[in-house]
Amino acid sequence: MATTITSVKPFFGKAGEAITAIGTGFVDSPESVVLCRKHGDAAWTVVDPSRVAYVSATELTLTLHATEFDGGGAYDIGVADNGETTPDAHLSSALFFYVAGLDDPDYVIVGAVDGVYVDGEYMGDIADQVSWDFTEEIKKIFTQHSNAPVKTFPGETTCELTVPLAEASLENFQKVLGAPAIIDLGDGRRRLTFGGRSAITYNSILIITPGPTNKKYALAFYRANVGFGGALTIGKDENMKIPMKLTVLEDTSRAVGDRIGRFEEYAIS
Repeated sequence: MATTITSVKPFFGKAGEAITAIGTGFVDSPESVVLCRKHGDAAWTVVDPSRVAYVSATELTLTLHATEFDGGGAYDIGVADNGETTPDAHLSSALFFYVAGLDDPDYVIVGAVDGVYVDGEYMGDIADQVSWDFTEEIKKIFTQHSNAPVKTFPGETTCELTVPLAEASLENFQKVLGAPAIIDLGDGRRRLTFGGRSAITYNSILIITPGPTNKKYALAFYRANVGFGGALTIGKDENMKIPMKLTVLEDTSRAVGDRIGRFEEYAIS
C-alpha cells in the first residue's frame, strides 16, 4: 500500500527541532522515506534516514536539519516507500522553516543627518528631520473566481525626500529655486531673481547618515530634481528653513536593479 501524508505538526520549526508527519502506510523496515523541497521548486531532496524515526503506521518523526532545509520559507513535505526519490504523496507548504537569529541593538539607530550634498556641494546644516518617502506600487491581478489576487507585478515607483535647510543663504535659495546666477550689485548688495524655469536640471544626491557603532551610512541617488517643496518658515521663535524637495528619477542608463540609488555602510576613519 502506498504511503499517504495528511498533515504535519507543528507546521513550523528550525534546525534541531522535530516535527511529526501524519499519514498512512508508514513502515519501519524497510523504513519509509521523507522528502522535502522548497515550495515552487521541482526537485525533491531525500531527508537523511538517520533523522527520520518510525513511530507507527500513521506517524513519522523528522528532526529538521539545515542540510535539507538550506533556507528559510515554505517547504513541501512528501513521503514514499523505502528507496524512492519522488514522493507517493506530498503536502504543499506543509512546513515553514526559519533560521533563528539574535536581535542587534547596535542597528537601532538614532541621530541627525551629517550632511546633504547636491552634485557634491554641501548644503549646510539641517533644521529638522530629513524625510525619505519611497513607495513601490504593487499591481494586483484578480480572476473571476478569485477573491484574493493571484498574481502581482511592479507598478509605479516614487521616491521623494524633504530636506529642511537651516542655512537660508542666497546660494541655497538659488539651488532650490532653480534660479539664475546671483548678481553682485556692489555695496554689500546681492540680488537673486526667480520664477519661470526654462528647463529642469537633474542632480546627483549624497546624504551621510548615522550608522551602527563607529560606522556611517552613505545614501546616494543617481538622478534627482531639486525643487522648492513647501512653505518657507519665517517666525519670531523659529529659524528660517528652506524646504528643499528632492524628486528622484530612474536612471535608465544603468542596469535594472541599480537605477535609483545605493546605500553603503562604512567605517569611520
